[in-house]
Amino acid sequence: MSKPLIPPHISWPAFIIALLGMSVAGGVWSVIKANGFGKAEVVSDYHQQALDFNTHLAEQTASNMLGWQSTLDIEAGNVVVKLTDREGAPVFDATVLVTPARPESAAPESTLTLIPSPDVRGQYSAPVLLSRPGRWRFAVRAERADDVHLADLRRDVRF
Repeated sequence: MSKPLIPPHISWPAFIIALLGMSVAGGVWSVIKANGFGKAEVVSDYHQQALDFNTHLAEQTASNMLGWQSTLDIEAGNVVVKLTDREGAPVFDATVLVTPARPESAAPESTLTLIPSPDVRGQYSAPVLLSRPGRWRFAVRAERADDVHLADLRRDVRF
């Protein structure tokens, strides 16, 4: 019988130490991931948002009944929104606001006021500076007279 490469009085304690080391490394990794980039955040005004839920739900229902559609693209550093009505005709003379936010972030970026395109009816755009690439949520709010359109659009943004 051949001798083992590592004697048992060294290999068994080394095995136990390796298991404990992996456990500690896993714990440290979990703490870093939980407190680092992309961590879950607390919504600062969650109570007020809960109180306003019925108002928001009524506004979203009215928006759905309005039948407007919106598409959003990021083109050359600009956010571009195209609005169409129920029949597919462009919606012009609207005030369009877009609020970008990371899906995991409690605080959105600043709200953008989009400017109507002089060339394309129903198209609105504004320059946008996003903090990093990845998945973004864009809350669109378009108003024209008493009509309000709400949309929550998600896009992958690459730089």
